[in-house]
Amino acid sequence: MNLEPRIPLYVSGFGPRAMELAGKHGDGLVFAIPPRGVPVAEALAHARRGAERAGRALTGFRTCALTNVALLEPGERIDSERIVRTVGPNVMASVYYFYDEVHERGIEPPPFLRPIWKRYCALVEKTPAEHRHFRTHELHYTRLHPGEAELIDADLLRATCLVGTADELVERVRALEREGLGELMFATGVGEKWAVAEAFARRVMARVSRGYMPRYARRTRSLPRSSSLRPSSTTRPVCNT
Repeated sequence: MNLEPRIPLYVSGFGPRAMELAGKHGDGLVFAIPPRGVPVAEALAHARRGAERAGRALTGFRTCALTNVALLEPGERIDSERIVRTVGPNVMASVYYFYDEVHERGIEPPPFLRPIWKRYCALVEKTPAEHRHFRTHELHYTRLHPGEAELIDADLLRATCLVGTADELVERVRALEREGLGELMFATGVGEKWAVAEAFARRVMARVSRGYMPRYARRTRSLPRSSSLRPSSTTRPVCNT
Protein backbone atom coordinates (compact mmCIF):
# COMPACT_ATOMS: atom_id res chain seq x y z
CA MET A 1 0.00 0.00 0.00
CA ASN A 2 1.34 3.41 -0.99
CA LEU A 3 0.87 5.94 1.81
CA GLU A 4 2.56 8.79 -0.03
CA PRO A 5 1.16 11.31 -0.52
CA ARG A 6 -0.50 11.08 2.89
CA ILE A 7 -4.13 9.90 2.77
CA PRO A 8 -6.40 12.46 4.49
CA LEU A 9 -8.87 11.22 7.10
CA TYR A 10 -12.41 12.53 6.66
CA VAL A 11 -14.88 12.23 9.53
CA SER A 12 -18.56 11.99 8.59
CA GLY A 13 -20.53 14.10 11.06
CA PHE A 14 -24.14 15.25 10.93
CA GLY A 15 -24.48 16.59 14.44
CA PRO A 16 -22.48 19.05 16.56
CA ARG A 17 -20.55 16.46 18.58
CA ALA A 18 -19.54 14.46 15.51
CA MET A 19 -18.41 17.66 13.79
CA GLU A 20 -16.30 18.52 16.82
CA LEU A 21 -14.70 15.07 16.60
CA ALA A 22 -13.78 15.82 12.99
CA GLY A 23 -11.95 18.92 14.15
CA LYS A 24 -10.30 17.01 16.96
CA HIS A 25 -9.10 13.97 15.01
CA GLY A 26 -9.66 14.44 11.28
CA ASP A 27 -8.28 16.19 8.23
CA GLY A 28 -11.74 16.93 6.91
CA LEU A 29 -15.47 16.81 7.59
CA VAL A 30 -18.29 15.26 5.54
CA PHE A 31 -21.65 16.81 6.45
CA ALA A 32 -25.07 17.76 5.08
CA ILE A 33 -25.95 21.26 3.89
CA PRO A 34 -29.35 22.99 4.27
CA PRO A 35 -32.23 22.53 4.29
CA ARG A 36 -31.69 19.13 5.94
CA GLY A 37 -28.21 19.99 7.24
CA VAL A 38 -26.33 23.04 8.49
CA PRO A 39 -24.58 25.97 6.76
CA VAL A 40 -20.89 25.58 6.02
CA ALA A 41 -19.91 28.24 8.57
CA GLU A 42 -21.82 26.44 11.33
CA ALA A 43 -20.22 23.09 10.51
CA LEU A 44 -16.78 24.70 10.51
CA ALA A 45 -17.49 26.38 13.85
CA HIS A 46 -18.21 23.00 15.44
CA ALA A 47 -15.06 21.51 13.90
CA ARG A 48 -13.01 24.49 15.08
CA ARG A 49 -14.31 24.02 18.62
CA GLY A 50 -13.15 20.41 18.61
CA ALA A 51 -9.77 21.39 17.19
CA GLU A 52 -9.26 24.05 19.85
CA ARG A 53 -10.02 21.57 22.62
CA ALA A 54 -7.36 19.27 21.18
CA GLY A 55 -4.85 22.07 20.72
CA ARG A 56 -4.98 21.74 16.93
CA ALA A 57 -5.28 24.29 14.14
CA LEU A 58 -7.66 23.82 11.24
CA THR A 59 -5.03 24.77 8.68
CA GLY A 60 -5.77 22.89 5.47
CA PHE A 61 -8.95 21.36 6.94
CA ARG A 62 -11.26 20.00 4.23
CA THR A 63 -15.03 20.41 3.99
CA CYS A 64 -17.18 18.05 1.94
CA ALA A 65 -20.97 18.13 1.53
CA LEU A 66 -22.78 14.82 1.03
CA THR A 67 -25.74 15.78 -1.13
CA ASN A 68 -28.06 14.64 -3.90
CA VAL A 69 -27.91 16.15 -7.38
CA ALA A 70 -30.82 16.67 -9.79
CA LEU A 71 -29.67 18.19 -13.08
CA LEU A 72 -32.67 19.47 -15.03
CA GLU A 73 -32.92 19.78 -18.78
CA PRO A 74 -34.10 23.21 -20.02
CA GLY A 75 -37.86 23.47 -19.39
CA GLU A 76 -38.02 20.20 -17.43
CA ARG A 77 -40.26 20.04 -14.36
CA ILE A 78 -38.47 19.47 -11.06
CA ASP A 79 -40.71 16.47 -10.37
CA SER A 80 -40.58 15.00 -13.88
CA GLU A 81 -40.74 11.23 -14.28
CA ARG A 82 -37.05 11.16 -15.21
CA ILE A 83 -35.96 13.08 -12.11
CA VAL A 84 -38.11 10.98 -9.78
CA ARG A 85 -36.73 7.80 -11.38
CA THR A 86 -33.06 8.79 -11.21
CA VAL A 87 -32.97 10.78 -7.95
CA GLY A 88 -35.98 9.34 -6.12
CA PRO A 89 -34.00 6.59 -4.33
CA ASN A 90 -31.62 9.27 -3.00
CA VAL A 91 -34.52 11.40 -1.82
CA MET A 92 -36.10 8.48 0.00
CA ALA A 93 -32.78 7.65 1.68
CA SER A 94 -33.16 10.98 3.49
CA VAL A 95 -36.67 9.98 4.52
CA TYR A 96 -35.42 6.60 5.80
CA TYR A 97 -32.79 8.38 7.87
CA PHE A 98 -35.34 10.58 9.60
CA TYR A 99 -37.78 7.71 10.08
CA ASP A 100 -35.14 5.99 12.19
CA GLU A 101 -34.29 9.23 14.01
CA VAL A 102 -37.93 9.93 14.90
CA HIS A 103 -38.59 6.44 16.20
CA GLU A 104 -35.29 5.86 17.98
CA ARG A 105 -34.94 9.30 19.60
CA GLY A 106 -38.58 10.30 20.00
CA ILE A 107 -38.17 13.56 18.06
CA GLU A 108 -40.57 15.23 15.65
CA PRO A 109 -40.00 14.87 11.89
CA PRO A 110 -38.35 17.93 10.31
CA PRO A 111 -40.69 20.48 8.70
CA PHE A 112 -39.88 19.50 5.12
CA LEU A 113 -41.13 15.93 5.77
CA ARG A 114 -44.34 16.76 7.59
CA PRO A 115 -46.53 16.98 4.44
CA ILE A 116 -45.76 13.33 3.57
CA TRP A 117 -44.97 11.91 6.98
CA LYS A 118 -48.23 10.13 7.79
CA ARG A 119 -48.46 8.65 4.30
CA TYR A 120 -44.87 7.44 4.45
CA CYS A 121 -45.32 5.89 7.91
CA ALA A 122 -48.44 4.11 6.64
CA LEU A 123 -46.37 2.55 3.85
CA VAL A 124 -43.65 1.41 6.24
CA GLU A 125 -46.09 0.07 8.79
CA LYS A 126 -47.53 -2.40 6.29
CA THR A 127 -44.37 -4.37 7.13
CA PRO A 128 -44.32 -6.19 10.51
CA ALA A 129 -42.41 -4.19 13.13
CA GLU A 130 -39.68 -6.81 13.53
CA HIS A 131 -38.81 -6.53 9.80
CA ARG A 132 -39.14 -2.78 9.24
CA HIS A 133 -35.41 -2.10 9.54
CA PHE A 134 -34.94 -4.34 6.49
CA ARG A 135 -37.72 -2.58 4.62
CA THR A 136 -36.39 0.93 5.20
CA HIS A 137 -32.86 0.17 4.00
CA GLU A 138 -32.99 -2.77 1.58
CA LEU A 139 -33.25 -0.59 -1.58
CA HIS A 140 -30.93 2.14 -0.30
CA TYR A 141 -29.93 4.44 -3.25
CA THR A 142 -31.02 1.86 -5.85
CA ARG A 143 -34.82 1.60 -6.25
CA LEU A 144 -38.10 2.83 -4.81
CA HIS A 145 -40.64 0.75 -2.90
CA PRO A 146 -44.21 0.72 -4.28
CA GLY A 147 -46.00 3.90 -3.30
CA GLU A 148 -42.86 5.97 -2.67
CA ALA A 149 -42.71 7.70 -6.06
CA GLU A 150 -46.10 9.25 -5.35
CA LEU A 151 -44.66 10.94 -2.24
CA ILE A 152 -41.90 12.75 -4.17
CA ASP A 153 -42.91 16.24 -5.28
CA ALA A 154 -41.04 19.42 -6.18
CA ASP A 155 -40.88 20.59 -2.55
CA LEU A 156 -39.33 17.33 -1.32
CA LEU A 157 -36.80 17.37 -4.17
CA ARG A 158 -35.78 20.94 -3.35
CA ALA A 159 -35.42 19.99 0.33
CA THR A 160 -33.15 17.01 -0.30
CA CYS A 161 -31.21 17.84 -3.48
CA LEU A 162 -29.13 20.41 -5.26
CA VAL A 163 -31.62 20.85 -8.08
CA GLY A 164 -31.69 23.05 -11.17
CA THR A 165 -30.50 23.49 -14.73
CA ALA A 166 -26.78 23.42 -15.42
CA ASP A 167 -26.58 27.21 -15.18
CA GLU A 168 -28.46 27.23 -11.87
CA LEU A 169 -26.33 24.46 -10.37
CA VAL A 170 -23.10 26.18 -11.41
CA GLU A 171 -24.21 29.28 -9.49
CA ARG A 172 -25.36 27.22 -6.51
CA VAL A 173 -22.06 25.37 -6.29
CA ARG A 174 -20.09 28.60 -6.61
CA ALA A 175 -22.16 30.08 -3.79
CA LEU A 176 -21.30 27.09 -1.59
CA GLU A 177 -17.64 27.60 -2.42
CA ARG A 178 -17.88 31.24 -1.34
CA GLU A 179 -19.33 30.00 1.96
CA GLY A 180 -16.22 27.87 2.49
CA LEU A 181 -17.18 24.48 1.03
CA GLY A 182 -14.29 22.63 -0.57
CA GLU A 183 -15.84 19.44 -2.00
CA LEU A 184 -19.10 17.83 -3.09
CA MET A 185 -19.92 14.14 -2.76
CA PHE A 186 -22.94 12.43 -4.21
CA ALA A 187 -23.96 8.80 -4.58
CA THR A 188 -26.28 7.13 -7.06
CA GLY A 189 -27.10 3.49 -7.65
CA VAL A 190 -29.78 3.63 -10.35
CA GLY A 191 -29.34 2.12 -13.81
CA GLU A 192 -28.45 5.51 -15.30
CA LYS A 193 -25.76 6.14 -12.69
CA TRP A 194 -22.89 6.61 -15.14
CA ALA A 195 -24.88 8.99 -17.32
CA VAL A 196 -26.00 10.98 -14.24
CA ALA A 197 -22.42 11.32 -12.98
CA GLU A 198 -21.01 12.19 -16.40
CA ALA A 199 -23.66 14.83 -17.11
CA PHE A 200 -23.00 16.56 -13.80
CA ALA A 201 -19.23 16.37 -14.28
CA ARG A 202 -19.28 17.74 -17.82
CA ARG A 203 -22.09 20.29 -17.60
CA VAL A 204 -21.61 21.61 -14.06
CA MET A 205 -18.29 20.76 -12.42
CA ALA A 206 -16.24 21.33 -15.56
CA ARG A 207 -17.47 24.92 -15.50
CA VAL A 208 -17.02 25.37 -11.74
CA SER A 209 -13.58 23.81 -11.40
CA ARG A 210 -12.04 24.26 -14.83
CA GLY A 211 -8.29 24.09 -14.38
CA TYR A 212 -8.47 22.34 -10.99
CA MET A 213 -5.74 19.81 -10.23
CA PRO A 214 -5.29 17.99 -6.88
CA ARG A 215 -2.56 19.41 -4.65
CA TYR A 216 -0.33 16.34 -4.96
CA ALA A 217 -0.46 16.53 -8.79
CA ARG A 218 0.44 20.23 -8.75
CA ARG A 219 3.83 19.34 -7.29
CA THR A 220 4.94 18.21 -10.74
CA ARG A 221 2.65 20.14 -13.05
CA SER A 222 1.07 23.58 -12.90
CA LEU A 223 -2.28 24.50 -14.43
CA PRO A 224 -4.36 27.69 -14.22
CA ARG A 225 -6.92 27.36 -11.47
CA SER A 226 -10.24 29.17 -11.41
CA SER A 227 -11.81 27.37 -8.47
CA SER A 228 -10.74 25.56 -5.33
CA LEU A 229 -13.88 23.41 -5.17
CA ARG A 230 -13.06 19.77 -5.81
CA PRO A 231 -15.63 17.41 -7.32
CA SER A 232 -15.72 14.29 -5.15
CA SER A 233 -18.64 12.42 -6.71
CA THR A 234 -19.08 8.71 -6.19
CA THR A 235 -21.42 6.12 -7.65
CA ARG A 236 -22.81 3.27 -5.64
CA PRO A 237 -24.05 0.48 -7.92
CA VAL A 238 -25.21 -1.82 -5.12
CA CYS A 239 -26.16 -0.77 -1.61
CA ASN A 240 -28.53 -3.48 -0.38
CA THR A 241 -28.54 -4.51 3.26
